[in-house]
Amino acid sequence: MRSKNKTAPGFLFLVATAGSGIFIIQLVIFMMGPLLVDIADDLGVEVPVAGQLNTVTAGVWLFVAGSAGYFSDRYGRKPILLIGLVATIVGVLGMGVAWTFPVAMLFRAVSGLGGLIPPTFSAFLADYVPASSRGKAFGWMSATGGLAIVVGVPLTTLVGELVGWRWSFVAAAAATALVGLFVFLRLPNPAPVGNSGGILTRFAPLARVGLIWDMSLVNMTHRIAYFGFSTYFAAYLIVSHDLSTGQTAIPVAIIGVGTVVSPAVVGYMADSRHRSKVMPVGLAISGVIAYLIFGVDLPLLLVVALGLLFTVAIFAPFTMFHTFLSLIGGRRLQGTAMNVPAFSNQSGAMFGPALGGLALAIGGYGAIGLLCMVVAVFGSVVAAARVRDDRIRAATERIARLDPQGNTDNR
Repeated sequence: MRSKNKTAPGFLFLVATAGSGIFIIQLVIFMMGPLLVDIADDLGVEVPVAGQLNTVTAGVWLFVAGSAGYFSDRYGRKPILLIGLVATIVGVLGMGVAWTFPVAMLFRAVSGLGGLIPPTFSAFLADYVPASSRGKAFGWMSATGGLAIVVGVPLTTLVGELVGWRWSFVAAAAATALVGLFVFLRLPNPAPVGNSGGILTRFAPLARVGLIWDMSLVNMTHRIAYFGFSTYFAAYLIVSHDLSTGQTAIPVAIIGVGTVVSPAVVGYMADSRHRSKVMPVGLAISGVIAYLIFGVDLPLLLVVALGLLFTVAIFAPFTMFHTFLSLIGGRRLQGTAMNVPAFSNQSGAMFGPALGGLALAIGGYGAIGLLCMVVAVFGSVVAAARVRDDRIRAATERIARLDPQGNTDNR
């Protein structure tokens, strides 16, 4: 996709703009954790049930995000981004005024339309950033988005402590509106690709690449472990260490630093010869740490320190997945390739809180730690065996040989 503008946007503008969109999505999802106990009390449900508010968001996200790249290729990145941002504002504001749990579920479902945002911003970055620097770009985009957990979530937590959890969602809606206004006024709109065929036709060549299925499975294990951890971590601190909602702000901010540091560092590794080792190592380390946090009675300071190490390790595979897909998709299937993570991202985001809630109901918080460890170690084994540099190169070359009908040109 080529821009209508004669001068391409600078690297800093691209990363900061895309990162702001990821910031909003991270905020909308992860602000739920520290507020979960208060929301459950106010709406008259148990904490494991309230945790399913994130599950319904991820469920809707799963369906809409998979089509975002196709429509942004066809109609342009900017219109799709604006639709996602407006829907997020409506969903977050609605959550702030929800008077019953079913109404809250409805508006969290509307928030799931924000799933249009991450894959479209990823495709927007890939439109302008050359392949040699793409790992760094995705790394810094994720790092900027990670500031939501370091800054945004603690701020909404403090708002919830001072004036009630509903105002936390009003504040999040205001932040989303600011990003939407910036996108509307300043974001360039690359010329749409005149793609032929329907959405399934665009996905078909990628679906025939076995490596993409393997990486998607690995990414889903990462998301299950991360969302299972993050949804219930603050509640664990409240219940097991007798903290108030406001007091969880600092621990959550500290562990959130890992979501900034990890993508920034791993982004450089994604452009190096060691890139294939990052996925298995990061998953294995994070799985063991999650079990220690939830399964062993540790002092609060050690829990927070381990939480920071967990986020550093667990976020490493995420940046790699996006970088590899941007290389495999090439220019022809750029937007469609950047939609592939939506399926595993949101499957993991849906199953993480759901399985975590089930584990909590059956075996307490220790069962959440065991769940995270088993899932992450499984992903590590798959990554070590299947995600290799030779397979990445072969997949990239295969997509590059496609003819206009999507068949491999072997000439």
